[in-house]
Amino acid sequence: MWHERLCHQNKAHVKDILRKYQSDVKDSQICDGCCYGKQCRHPFGTRKQRATTPRDSINIDVCGTMQQQSLGGAKYYVCFKDDFTKYRRVFSMQSKN
Repeated sequence: MWHERLCHQNKAHVKDILRKYQSDVKDSQICDGCCYGKQCRHPFGTRKQRATTPRDSINIDVCGTMQQQSLGGAKYYVCFKDDFTKYRRVFSMQSKN
């Protein structure tokens, strides 16, 4: 409880503050919010196969729905990336169809 009220300070800091104000010091349980906040995502592994010539491998990503529409009314976009040259081309789309 005090850990959360003191903006998720570490246990030692919380105990020091509570002792300073002569409040009961009890060991609290592990905070779920702090556990989630310290999670990390492992990096993607390196690929063994790479494209050896342009247009050998094209990666395509479709993204959307965007919070704001473009001036032309697009809510989505598609990105094409050549694996060999790293050349990218992005196109806006009004729908995924």
